[in-house]
Order: sequence, then structure tokens, then C-alpha cells
Amino acid sequence: MFVCGRKRNLIGLALISWSLLGCGLHSARIIKTERPGWIEQRPERQGHLYGVGFAGVYDKQSDVLDQARLQARYQLERQLIRSYKTGDQGRVEHGHNLSDAIYQLFTDNSGDVDLPGLDWQAQWHDERQNQIYVLAHLNRRFSAGLIAQQIKQLDDRLSQLVRPVSMDSRVQKRRVMQQLMLFAERYQKAELFRWVSGSEEGKSLTVPLLQKQEQLLRILNNTQICLQPGNSLPPSELRTIRQSVTQAGFTLAGDRICSGQEGVPPDLELEFDLSIERQQRDNHYQTDSDGIFDIKDNQGNVLLTFHHRHHLMADSSEQAEKLTVQELSSMLQQSVLKSFILRKE
Repeated sequence: MFVCGRKRNLIGLALISWSLLGCGLHSARIIKTERPGWIEQRPERQGHLYGVGFAGVYDKQSDVLDQARLQARYQLERQLIRSYKTGDQGRVEHGHNLSDAIYQLFTDNSGDVDLPGLDWQAQWHDERQNQIYVLAHLNRRFSAGLIAQQIKQLDDRLSQLVRPVSMDSRVQKRRVMQQLMLFAERYQKAELFRWVSGSEEGKSLTVPLLQKQEQLLRILNNTQICLQPGNSLPPSELRTIRQSVTQAGFTLAGDRICSGQEGVPPDLELEFDLSIERQQRDNHYQTDSDGIFDIKDNQGNVLLTFHHRHHLMADSSEQAEKLTVQELSSMLQQSVLKSFILRKE
């Protein structure tokens, strides 16, 4: 027996057609007669968006309806992009180096963004071409209202957050990251609200929430990192690493902390082997970086390993060095933040 929402192997085209047409969303209206007009031309209605998707039906394939809906949703989202008038196309400006990185980390790992209020108004099976067509619909005002409610709920949760306090700084920073990821989710909802509503105002954070976010970010800024080069680095390479760590938004631990003389361990150790080859060719400067990095806790446990390899060309040696630091600091930033999430208390 075919169960809606589960992938089962189906035997026979007739059974496939019956299953797909019978297991659509409850709001979908199944059309079995002539080819509907919305396939060739989407409906037009002020304040509403429509998307059409289709997928071929093949033997032993039960996710064809999901594929058609994914295509329809993509078409609908493209209309949102075109209808949004601002020059930066809804890019969220957080105004903080680490905040931007955390937002990027959140969006990279959150998957598809939920679009509240999206419904499926119709679907049709083209028996001759053996294809399923679906019609997606979004009432922009209704959807924006639902997103505004979600933002309000997130604001309530954020206002109740208590600044993490722990004798173990590693535990504290892990909890800080968890709270900042909630801020990142809130930024994502605000960005989605701007897209759907078409408003440039969005849903900005209140001053108390901005202050709370800044307090959390300062805790991450104070992350003490000890450098542990695995090879004998020339001064230029070591200088590049040091600049990359500070530009990433973290703090280089002093020699006394790294040697254990202070009695207070660093938060992280960065063990690495790095080579940077610099060449001048004609009027351009070429830089090739290649390195292996281990991010460790102060007990020597490896939290995360990453390989950095980058090639760039610049018009001057100064620009080449600046771009090298930027690229390496971005990689370090994302990796250190991930190491906080991976930590177990």
C-alpha cells in the first residue's frame, strides 16, 4: 500500500499515477481533464505570486511530486527576487565581523528556508507526456504576517536569554554560539520578511537586543588562541598567520599563557604547517598558499582539521598580502566558530 510522505517502490504506471494524484496536499485540486491554462500562463493577481513546476513520472519513482513542487517553489522565489527593489537585494548588514560569519554559518547549515503561507492550488497529470504539473500560490500579505509572528516569537526568546556564565570558558563559548545562532535565525527571518513584504524597513532588532548581541560577540572576541607552527616559518608567514587570527575577530594569547606560566590555559591552540610562495610575473604579483590546520582545545584534543589552499593574483605586493590575509582569516573564522559548535560539554 502506498503511504503519503514515504518513498515506496511502485509497480506499474497506473499505480504510480493513482498514488501521485491521490497523495497531494489536501489543498490541491486535482485536474484530470483538458490541459489547464495555468501551465502555459501563470495566474496574475495583485499581491499574490504563483509558480508552476513539473516532473516526469518514471517507473519505481515516488518522489516525483516533491520534484515538481521544488521547481514551482523555485519559480515563485525568483519572482520575489525580481520584485524586491533595493539595490543590495535584501542583503542583511550586521555591522560586525563575527556576526556576519555566524549568519553565514547558520544559513549554510539550515537548509531550505520555510516559506510560511505557501500552498498548492492545483495539480494535473499529463497522461500523454506522463508528467505531473503543480501550481504553487503565495499570498504575500498573509505570508508576511506569519513571518512577523515568527519574528515576534524569536524576539521573546532572545529577550529571555541570560548571558552564559561558566568556570570553563570552553563551555561558556559553546553556549554563546548557541545563543548567537538564534540571533542568526532571527536575521534570516527579517531578511525573508523584506523579500515577501517588499518593504525596505524590515524588522530591525530593538536596542536592548542589539546590546545583548554585542555582549555575546565580545565574549567570542576574547577567545584566546595560541599559535603552534609545526614547521619553521619565516617571519613573513608567521606575521600573515597572526594578522589572520586578529582580523578573524579573535585574540592572540600571549607567550606566558601559551607556555603555561600564567596558570590560565588558552581557549584554543592552532597547530599548523603552512607555506606561502610569492612570485612576481610581469606586472602582477602571484601568491600561492598551502597549509594544514588543526584546531585543538587546551587539553590537546583535535576539534577540527582543515586544509587551506589558495591562489591569487594582484597588482601589487601589498594588495597580494592583504588578500592572502583576508582569505586565510575567513577560513580561520569559519573553522573556529564550527569548533565551538562541535564541542561537547
